[in-house]
Amino acid sequence: MGAISGYIGLLLQLPPPLYQLLMSLQLVLAKYVPSVGKIEHGTWRSFESDERSDVSCGFVDGDLIETYLDLPKTVQQELIKELHGENNVQLNTSVEELVKIIEELARIH
Repeated sequence: MGAISGYIGLLLQLPPPLYQLLMSLQLVLAKYVPSVGKIEHGTWRSFESDERSDVSCGFVDGDLIETYLDLPKTVQQELIKELHGENNVQLNTSVEELVKIIEELARIH
């Protein structure tokens, strides 16, 4: 999938457990990672035209997810704890396993 700005994106169907994990990680990262121009992540990824606007729904933001790879390991561990606590994610995933999942998805595109 391409865009007028030259951006290339990819649409994948994810297994529900992986989708839930990545969406939960996205929510945590959106609170932690500084956003572009101090614009809230949901606003940044929303759709807007002259006639209407709508929030992005059901999409995992790979760019945001990949920022996890650049974080110090101590921060990665804290985010996993937050994932487990706040979002009630049944997380049997270590930092290393989550990094591996994200790296594998990054290689696809």
